[in-house]
Amino acid sequence: MKVVKQIGLVFLVTGVLLGIVEGCASLSIGLWEVARGPRGRQMIHARYDAELGWVNLPSVDLPDVWGPGAGVRTNSQGIRARTEFEARVAPGRIRALCSGDSFAFGEGSGDLDTWCHLLTVLDDRLETVNLGQPGYGVGQSYLRYLRDGAPLDHQIHLFTFVDGDFDRAGRRSHYGYARPLLRLVGDELEVDNVPVPRVLPAISRFARRLSEQLRSVEFAARAVKRLFPSRPSRGGTQLDRLAPLVERLFREVQQVNRDKGSAVVFVYLPTAQNLDREGRWQGWVQKALDSLGYSFIDLTPALRELPREVAGELFLPPDSDAAGHYSRAGNKWVAETLYARLRGILPVLRENAEAVDDAPEQPESRSSSSHAAGEVSVARPPRTRSTARRFD
Repeated sequence: MKVVKQIGLVFLVTGVLLGIVEGCASLSIGLWEVARGPRGRQMIHARYDAELGWVNLPSVDLPDVWGPGAGVRTNSQGIRARTEFEARVAPGRIRALCSGDSFAFGEGSGDLDTWCHLLTVLDDRLETVNLGQPGYGVGQSYLRYLRDGAPLDHQIHLFTFVDGDFDRAGRRSHYGYARPLLRLVGDELEVDNVPVPRVLPAISRFARRLSEQLRSVEFAARAVKRLFPSRPSRGGTQLDRLAPLVERLFREVQQVNRDKGSAVVFVYLPTAQNLDREGRWQGWVQKALDSLGYSFIDLTPALRELPREVAGELFLPPDSDAAGHYSRAGNKWVAETLYARLRGILPVLRENAEAVDDAPEQPESRSSSSHAAGEVSVARPPRTRSTARRFD
């Protein structure tokens, strides 16, 4: 009996020691991964911004950050570009602003391979300004346009988004980085959570990254989920709660561009997930913009017309640091397909139609919707008063 107790004690001590070693190893690996930063490349060129949460660092030059030949360079204005932009458009040029998130910024691609830049290759009169920023929601894209884009004269504004950008409009942070929030008060947009908190998000970011690495946290999360399953919110879905705000935001973007004398086109950029299913916001966005009479292009149906193996090559593979974003071929496809649609609705581009005879012809859509294959409605909306707070 004594021998059995001794053996049991040995097993117990061994188990405790192994648990301690395993815990220390897990914690050490977790700390290492946190220090290395799973989103490090996405934010390596960014800095804290009290009004927007984060923006590009000015005058950054990061050659090969995404791989050979895939570098990131910003000008002194913090815009992804190799040149500076004057307030006035040079004679004979057409300036187009590209607003959006990492799919507009061109995460995973070099400066000259983003679809925003490639538009200038298709039409040498174009001068594009890349206002895309990884992690942005539609609210931040709008606020950055007001602050950094609207002061620049421009003839075209491409307000782009992927499906997840709408949900981000209701979240106070992204990977621990705080963001401003737009709120609809009556019929007015107001900006909340500004100045954007700086210190606490850093702690939150550290805690979140560490928790993602620890098995104990994963185990506890699964246990809580099993014991206390989530219940549907009584306030409706995220879409139901945010839809009125997003519609008002669309009106504001349209109005600011109207005041600037520029044409805004809202663009739904497809992701790899859109190959198999429609985004949660996709149908609502189409109906909302159609009812408002605003120019809208959805590239998803054109993507689905491609052979599956061809469409798959348009996105970076899962083992890439920018997995799921557009590959070089993907950026080229977006630029060519988008330009073909823009040329069909913007007179300023139709004047130079012969310059892009090599742009690919897109197949006829099998859908009866006027937006299904990227076509647009261009009826003029009623004027609305711009009420969102602007940053001076």
